[in-house]
Amino acid sequence: MTWASHGYVTAQVILPVVNDGGTWIKLQESQSQFTIYDQDGSVTETQGFRAAGPKRLAPGETGYLVGEVFSDDHPRAAYDRVEADAYYEEADQADRVTVDNVRVRRASLDGVEVTGEATNQSVERIDNADVVAVFFDAEGNILGYASGFVENIEPNGRRAFQIDSSFAEIRLGDVDETLVWVSPWDF
Repeated sequence: MTWASHGYVTAQVILPVVNDGGTWIKLQESQSQFTIYDQDGSVTETQGFRAAGPKRLAPGETGYLVGEVFSDDHPRAAYDRVEADAYYEEADQADRVTVDNVRVRRASLDGVEVTGEATNQSVERIDNADVVAVFFDAEGNILGYASGFVENIEPNGRRAFQIDSSFAEIRLGDVDETLVWVSPWDF
């Protein structure tokens, strides 16, 4: 998806990933990469994904790798097609962070904003976690995403978050469903 506003072109890349294996996997967003090509087949942008929601997938579960580029060097027409890959490794079952009190509203710089609360279901403190929201229309088409992070969630503790879709011009009225995940950083 691409948008042109405020003198920049914003391109969001969202790659659905299905764990069709028999074990848990951990998505490797920084090793997974996307490349955007122009109409002539030349590379416009290439980089690693920014985040994953959720980072760990159970067998049969779907997750999303998300990435974004901003540019004032290329016109919107320079964003013709995308190629992407997804890397993962086998992982232990994840202690999930639950998400409650989700609210989606219009953001101040176009797009949408998501607020909510993350609850740490584990016995370990979570120092840092990615927050990823993916927006769908009534037909199930992906409209875009918002991402950010939350810090310092004590065991069985709760922490509020607020994320937005930056300069992506997602219209609030088009959003029918929003999926939100909070995934602790693994080092």
